[in-house]
Formats: sequence, C-alpha cells, structure tokens
Amino acid sequence: MLSFLLPLTFMLICLDRLGAHERDPHDQRPWQGDVLLAATIFGVIVLGITEGLSVFLKVNSVWLSSLWVLVFVGIILMGWLSGSFIRGWQKVRRGIATLRGMDVLFLIAIGIILALLFAVAVVSPLNNVDVMQYHMPRVLHWVQNQSLQHYPAVYISQNARPYWAEVAIVNLRALSGNDQSASLVQWFSFLGSMIGAAGIAAVLGGRRSAQWLAAIFVLSIPMSLLQSTTPKNDIVSTFWVISLAYFVVLSRKRELTRKEFVGMSITFGLGILTKGTVFPFVGPLLVWFFLTRLMAKGFKRTFVEGLVLVAIAAALNGVFWYRNIVTYGGPYGSTVDVRIVDTSLGLDSGTCDSSTSSTGNTPSAQEANGLNTSTGCLEDLETSDVNPRVSSVVFATIRTHLAKIARMVAMHFVSPFYWLNQQFFYGLSLFPTVFPPHYVRALESAAWNNAMTAGNPLHLILAFGSIISAWVLGLRKQDKSPGVFSIVTFAGFFLVSFAGCADLMYCGRYQLAFFVMAAPVVGLVVSRLGRNVTRAVAISLLLYALPYVLINHMRPVIGLPPWPTKVGSVFTTEPSEILFAQIPGFRDEYEAIAQSIQDAGCKQVGLSIAVRDFEYTFWWLLDAPQSGIQLQHEKTTSYSAKYKDPGFGACAVICTECELRGDFYDSWDSVDYGHVSLFLKPEG
Repeated sequence: MLSFLLPLTFMLICLDRLGAHERDPHDQRPWQGDVLLAATIFGVIVLGITEGLSVFLKVNSVWLSSLWVLVFVGIILMGWLSGSFIRGWQKVRRGIATLRGMDVLFLIAIGIILALLFAVAVVSPLNNVDVMQYHMPRVLHWVQNQSLQHYPAVYISQNARPYWAEVAIVNLRALSGNDQSASLVQWFSFLGSMIGAAGIAAVLGGRRSAQWLAAIFVLSIPMSLLQSTTPKNDIVSTFWVISLAYFVVLSRKRELTRKEFVGMSITFGLGILTKGTVFPFVGPLLVWFFLTRLMAKGFKRTFVEGLVLVAIAAALNGVFWYRNIVTYGGPYGSTVDVRIVDTSLGLDSGTCDSSTSSTGNTPSAQEANGLNTSTGCLEDLETSDVNPRVSSVVFATIRTHLAKIARMVAMHFVSPFYWLNQQFFYGLSLFPTVFPPHYVRALESAAWNNAMTAGNPLHLILAFGSIISAWVLGLRKQDKSPGVFSIVTFAGFFLVSFAGCADLMYCGRYQLAFFVMAAPVVGLVVSRLGRNVTRAVAISLLLYALPYVLINHMRPVIGLPPWPTKVGSVFTTEPSEILFAQIPGFRDEYEAIAQSIQDAGCKQVGLSIAVRDFEYTFWWLLDAPQSGIQLQHEKTTSYSAKYKDPGFGACAVICTECELRGDFYDSWDSVDYGHVSLFLKPEG
C-alpha cells in the first residue's frame, strides 16, 4: 500500500517550488503558480517512469514502488540541501497567518465537500459508462501485461485514445493493489482546477474575495462534482487547460521565467496527451500568447519559442503517436472503418465504426444514463431543412452551426426542478427547426444528477454574464487582459461546437474547460459589486453544490432509489449492486459467469464481447489480474489482432455478441445465460 507516495511526492515538489529562489523582481507570482508548476513536474515524472518501465515490461508494483521511493528520497534530499523546504514552509505559515474569519469559513466548507467526494471516490465501485467500457479496461490490461503497449481489443478507444490520466491511474493502482484509488486522479485534478482558477483571478488583479469566488465557482460546477468521483479524464484534461491558461495570462503581466515557459509547454503537451477535446481551448490560448509575443519580441524569438513548445509537446506525445501510427496508421487512430474479427476462428464480423457503434444488447452510453437513443446524431440536422435554391451554402452552414450552439446552451438547463424543466422543454418544442422533437425527448429523459448528462444552468448564466461584463469593462480600462481573456474563453466554447457530438447531452462534458476558465472572470466581475455581494454569491454556490454532492445518480451519499438515485448510499449498499447500477438486469448473469470460472479453476479467460459491452464488470467480478486470472480478447479488430499472445490458452470464453461456432468449441461445455454465454474447456 504505497500509493500514498504519489500525493506525498507531489506535496514535496510543491513545497520545493514555493521555496525556490527564482522570483520576479516584485514577487508577483501567486502561490497557485508554484502548485501548477509542481504539477507539470509531477506529470512528467509519472509519464517518464511508466513509459520507461513499459519498455522492459516491468510496469508492476515492485518496480513502480522502487522508482517512486527513489524519486521521493531524491526530492527530500534536494529540497533539504537547497533550503527550499524551509523557505517553502515559511511561506505556507505566512499564508495561513493571513486567513481571517470568512477565509476560514470558506476553507472549512470547501474541505467538507472535498472530503465527502474523496470518501465516495474511494469507497464506491466504478460504475460510469465510459469507465467500464474503456478507461478501466485499458488500465487493467496494462497492469496485467506490465506494459503500455497495444493489445488485442475490440473497442479501438482502449488503444487509440490519449492516455495520461489512465497512466496516472496505473501508478496508483499498481501501488495500492486495487481499484479504490482510481478515481483520485480526477479528484486531485478537481482540486487543482480550483487552484488554477484562483491563480488566474489573482494574476488578473483580483483580490482575495475574487480568488475565493473563482475557486468556489469551480467547486460547485455540477458536472465537476459528479465526475470527481470517477476515473474519467474530463476534469484531468480541464486541469491542464486551466494550467496553460494561467501561464499565458501570467505572460501578459511579466516575462515568464524559463522554468515557467517550459511548464507552460508541458501543460500543453500533457493536455493533448490526456484528451483530444482540449484543442478547442488550448488553440485560442496559444494564439493569444504567440500574437502578443510576436508584437513584443519579433518574429525570430517568437518562432524559436514556438519550436520549443512544439518540441516539448511532441516529446511527451511521441511514444503515444508512434504506437497509434504503427497499429492504425495515424497518430490518433484509424481514419477508416474498423473491421471486427474473431481471431479464434478467423471469422469476419463485418465493419463498424468503433467510435460510434453500440451493441445490440448492452445499453449504450445514452441508454445507461437515461437518454433517449432514438436521437441519433444531430450533426447534419439542419442541412436538410435548407433549400439550396433559396439560401446559399454559406448561409445554410451558419444556420446549422448557430442551431448547434443553441442546443449546446439548452442542454445545460436540465435542473433538479421538474416543473421548471417541463416549462423549459415546452418552450424549446416551439422551435422544432432548432430543437427537434427527438432532441427535446433526450433532454426530458436526461438525469440532472448524472455525470454524463448533468446541466450547469446557474454556472452558464454567471459565466456568460461575467464574460460580457468583462469585455465591456475591459474597453474602459488600460489593462485589457481580463476582457481579452474572457474573449479567449468564449472562443473555446465556440470551437467546441465543431466537435462531432457537441449538441448531444452526453457530450456536454466537453464544455467543462469553458466553465473552469470562466471562473476567474466570474470572480473578478462579481467582486466589483462589493464584498457582501461576493460573499453572498459564494455561499449560494456552496449551497447549490450540496444536492450534487449528496444525491449523485450513480454514487450517492444519500441513496433514494429508484429516483433520483439508482442505488442506495455507497456507504451502506452492497458493492456489486453499485457496480451494476447501469445494467442491474445483467448482474445475476455476470455473477454466475464469474462464479463458474472460479469454480473451474480457470486462469486464462477469453473475451468475445461487443464494442460497447461493460468489460470492466468481468475484471471486477474475477478480481483480475491480482487474483491470477488473465483476460484477453478473442474477438478484436483487424488492426490489433496481431498483438494477441499466441501462448494464451483460454480455458473459458465469455461471449456476449460472438460467433463461437464450428468444431473447435463443439466439445466445450457451454451455458447460455441470455445476454451472455460461457464456454468452458472440459478437463483433460
């Protein structure tokens, strides 16, 4: 149980950065900047250790523990010998001494909410859709294989998606020996996002009240609260975006030190290594940074700095890109349809786009979260309504895109109040061209307290209102940084609309970075209204957060099944029931499958499952891989089939959507449980 080494190491790096000598002449860098810079160092260490061990197939608890102990001891020696620990601790003590009554109140309130979320994250089994389909399965395959190399998989996302968040989970899981710490990567990123938002508010000239409000705004975002107890990657990617934003904003106040510029480059590199949806947000930030550098420092220096930033980002992403190019032909996966094959029989199961297809029996992401799956894709929804003889193609495109943005905004107004929701849905139905009936039905069936579908109505209103106010106020001030930052923030929101599913409920999480970036603007604008107003808004946001903390749809502190929670409290409900909250009807079948495999003493289990099946449930029920049971996909894609271990001799095959026919399995014992079947190799 050495997983505590990771947070302790990070804390020591923070202390070292707080006590570092390099300061700007007037010591204007907020303490939040030291924390963010420490995070970049820590992020590189996590990636370096894991990728280094992966080369030698040594990603296991022994080697990871050894290297983290060495890093921990090394940082202690460096900090102690340089005196940075003492200076850092003195700075911490001075900061604590400046806290006053309201500061302490906010700190206690934030601490209570974070503590509750931490407890839920550690206690609750993992039951989010994406987590069970690809986030955790890829982690467990890596732990089993002791390598980050690609493996045979039916779901292309398990191999091809950016992976820094999961790499961090590998380290926590390997050191703890179980999955209970998996959600802490998001939890710590949640805390880090609060710190980053407060830091930007400070750099932009906000007083302590503005910084508190910025942090509390981030804390109370419903989507963040609900996701912070899952091992997804939306909050992690958002943290890297807000860290990059901090360094860009700081560069408008003064020249960045070399370490800060490298830290900024690392945040960009780790951001795109975590999730592709960071591009709409990092793009405007980097454009702002390099345009101002070009005007201030000239083309040559700006060009060199751009090369350095790209080189650092490429170095961090190089191995990931290389694996994808070797396997799929592109740095982010295949650009053509993925063919699914059953490698055990050589059967061709046809083609499917694994990024969008769903199984015939397992609930898709929409169904599992209460969405109406008849909505389909809304990408070209408006195009068919435009008569090219009346409107030009350009007008049709603009109209289509504005309609999509309107749907992106509307999805956030799913609230806990039934009557208010019904009035809102009725209003949308009056504009069927923009909000078609199936879109409105999707909103009606969405759960307000689910991590995949929650809206952020109050925060959207505050964000838009503050952004407009900051832009208007910025025109009247000599320092236009807050106004420009607000424009850059909105530009990210606008660019998200070009994502493939930006106007579908379960893709509202792609906008999370927008809300976090808007937090400093909210803090600055509201704080101009006076201390009492700022405190009132902050307290209101803390109270607003409580239902989302306590009545999480899938992982509640207070269980109220069947609605508004799927299960009882995570502290009193049987773990298996929480695990199957998305698919309760399959629980008995899956448990029977796992029990049969364990009774048979089988240690090598083949998987012949569909793209969107909840693979993680099999790992959890079999306690794999720590129980000694290994899992490998028999049915996989044509791209990853070459990674199948020829020495893997399955003595059992779990089948949900497969074609296990022919002479090879005729002699095997088989049981059909309805949705899932089990093939067991006879003894002898």
